[in-house]
Amino acid sequence: MSTWKSFWYGQLSGMVEPIAGVLGALAVVLAEPLLPYALAFAAGAMVYVVVDDIIPEAQVRTVFCKKKQLLCEVTNL
Repeated sequence: MSTWKSFWYGQLSGMVEPIAGVLGALAVVLAEPLLPYALAFAAGAMVYVVVDDIIPEAQVRTVFCKKKQLLCEVTNL
């Protein structure tokens, strides 16, 4: 393939970028009013994960560490 042909294929492939940039900017403008609700939903999901998974596991680990205190201190569990 010649140098000029490669150059023009590169130029043609770059012509899509401004169009995609405008569409991306439009998507951001349209989604901006929904952003607080989406972030609130994500925060609620994280609270649910913490309450459902992490807190019970932390309590189970505490019971284990009370039974074998020396092992927990040495291994830093």
